[in-house]
Amino acid sequence: MNKIINGGFLLLSLVVNAQFGRIYINAPRGSGALAATYSNTGSNTSWDEAISNDLFQSRINNINFNYTHVLRILDRTVGLGLNLPMGNILSYNIAARQVFNSASGMADPSIIFDMNIFGAASMLPEVFKETPAEDYFGIHTTWSLPLGEYDPGKQTNLGSNRFTAKILLNYGVPLKSGKNWIDLYTSIRFFGKNNNFFGQQPGQILSQKPLLGFEGHYTHGIANRTWIGGGLIYGIGGRQEWDTTPTIQAQNSLRYVLQASFPAWPGGTCYVGYNRTIFAPSNSADVQTFTLQYIHFIQYKNVKSYKKDPIK
Repeated sequence: MNKIINGGFLLLSLVVNAQFGRIYINAPRGSGALAATYSNTGSNTSWDEAISNDLFQSRINNINFNYTHVLRILDRTVGLGLNLPMGNILSYNIAARQVFNSASGMADPSIIFDMNIFGAASMLPEVFKETPAEDYFGIHTTWSLPLGEYDPGKQTNLGSNRFTAKILLNYGVPLKSGKNWIDLYTSIRFFGKNNNFFGQQPGQILSQKPLLGFEGHYTHGIANRTWIGGGLIYGIGGRQEWDTTPTIQAQNSLRYVLQASFPAWPGGTCYVGYNRTIFAPSNSADVQTFTLQYIHFIQYKNVKSYKKDPIK
């Protein structure tokens, strides 16, 4: 039985952060995954964690709906998906001890394109079931659109009023025939300009340097489709500039991650995770997040075959 499918599918767990092991895993062609993710975050950030400031604190409840479809391009496994986040944010000024924003609605949606480079040839379902786990490497991109709720008179918002793009590379190593996994991620996130940003005052222009991310996760299988694990997340860069003046220093933060996954129903998987910042200088993102995610796997019928398909 293929151990990979027990780990997850080709989709992004959260809008812009991986934060789990076994997230970028192979799946058979002609399949899909529906995911619903709830997260509760306390931080010194806006909804977008790249926008941080020690002057305020936020409590964020996020519900993200995702669908990813698995297909074939150049004989490789490819995932094409959509994230639709919504929720609420409550922010208060620490010095004034006063709430300055309480908003609910839709955050910025994003389009996902994933492609495994090696270790994940596109396979028919019947072949996939008989294929053992092996090392895999992939590229994963997330393109966020500035369609979320945005009030230029507030320092925090659900939407970011700018385009962003994230490119993530993953390398996964199965141990004991896929019972355990080591997952390594490295990423870079690019930001467009927000021409109506509230920094020290409304109407400023926000530009931001690229933000780099590095993650390492180890997950240990304890039963069929059940595992526990831990990891570290490191972020650096992302200096904010308001009206071309360097204003918020680059981020330089480290988080630990605790995580688990178990079967929820036939075809369904549940992920539970917690991460917390353990090191962050002034104005870097200082975050603690609880995450609960349910994924339902769908295998469609009448999947097209090709001459170059792997065989049993």
